Amino acid sequence: MLRWRAEQIAVTDRRIIRLSGILTRTVDAAPLEQITDSTLRRSILGRILGFGSIRIETAGQKQALERMDFVPSPDALYRATLS
Repeated sequence: MLRWRAEQIAVTDRRIIRLSGILTRTVDAAPLEQITDSTLRRSILGRILGFGSIRIETAGQKQALERMDFVPSPDALYRATLS
């Protein structure tokens, strides 16, 4: 739970950025123009509690943001990847 609370996801007009870590901060980013596909998954519990998982596929190499679990309000992030 503490790890989940220490993670932040931001979407800019150019990229998706994930900040994670409690003692050591890690920053992962993926350019929006390289995103080829995205998938949103929400379980029944996720729909009730307002979280979901997003899988992002990019052109070329494997990205650090390939899968993000327990994303709060995942619908907004999913729509941002479709732009």
